[in-house]
Amino acid sequence: MLRPLPFRLEALIIANFVAATVVSLEAMLGVAAYGVFAPNAASNGLSLLIGSAISLGLLAAATGFIIALPAYLAGLIVVGIPTWWALHRTRREGPLIFIAVAALESVAGGAFVALLVAPEALPLTPLLALPGGVAGWTIRLSGYERITPHPPRARP
Repeated sequence: MLRPLPFRLEALIIANFVAATVVSLEAMLGVAAYGVFAPNAASNGLSLLIGSAISLGLLAAATGFIIALPAYLAGLIVVGIPTWWALHRTRREGPLIFIAVAALESVAGGAFVALLVAPEALPLTPLLALPGGVAGWTIRLSGYERITPHPPRARP
């Protein structure tokens, strides 16, 4: 059952922060992995290379969070809320549906923005499926009450 409006708004806020956090973690892992597996790993000291990769990864995580937070907020307001309403009205309220739809919307929104701003980033847009799916799962988890089956009553 759908929770009251304050809980639904809370679900959107939590989903926004969770999605931005997942984007920042993806950015950190990507930069750190690139730094460790760079072709010049043998020429530099390995510990220096790993240290710089971690530093650049943390910088990428902070930058990714700052960029992703307003982007996912705009996406949740423009696309997420109407989609949530449509899914609820058609009684498609399962967690897997929320995850799949949010992941697809996240990739589509990322592809649209990439085409407008940086077309060379278009091949990276499938990575946005993970934060989108996590946001959809968070909305489903926070926006709906858990239905617990009642045990059958014993007859007197």
